Amino acid sequence: MDNWIPDFTPVLIHGDLWIGNTHRCADGQPTLIDPTV
Repeated sequence: MDNWIPDFTPVLIHGDLWIGNTHRCADGQPTLIDPTV
């Protein structure tokens, strides 16, 4: 996996978990959208 995932330095971020960060897939499964990506 080291070939696929590069090394990185972690950082502190601020994100809110609210209803606008959710979504339903075509099959109805709930998903969470990570706005930091």
